[in-house]
Amino acid sequence: QKFDFGGELYGSRFTTRPPEYILGREDWLYITPFTRYKPFKGLQFTLGVDILLLGNEETTEPPISGSYPNYSKWRITGRVNFSPSTAFYISPTFIGTDEPSVGHERRSASQAQGGGYDYFDKQDLFRWALEKQVGGVDAVQLDLEKLRRERMKAEEELKKLKKKLEEKKRSGGK
Repeated sequence: QKFDFGGELYGSRFTTRPPEYILGREDWLYITPFTRYKPFKGLQFTLGVDILLLGNEETTEPPISGSYPNYSKWRITGRVNFSPSTAFYISPTFIGTDEPSVGHERRSASQAQGGGYDYFDKQDLFRWALEKQVGGVDAVQLDLEKLRRERMKAEEELKKLKKKLEEKKRSGGK
């Protein structure tokens, strides 16, 4: 249950051949036998060996003297996969590989049947993030009130200027 064995086959084939001076213009194919170790459900280590099956023939004309192979005959590959829980999905990250478990979506505390508080739905999470980012709904209300006061002051100033302009016109523009 902690080890998997497998193989991959991957490569590339051109439908129309690129010009001779393009490096890597050959068709190629690798086969990769690999082994995968899973210490937990959400963590996997993969180790494999790529073996070149097709692509030995060099058809590239190198622009400089000297020849570099386009594809290595073999190479060792490794990969680490980690699947942690996210804000929207609880995954069984650190549960043993022999234990039965299934991930599930997070729910808000009001939606949770067990009354757990570690559940969130997307709307609750975005509301929380918005409140944290701008200082909460109260801060937004204060900003709106400040803008309203500034607008009222500007309107009063405009009224005063209009009144002065009208008085100037009545007095004959002096």
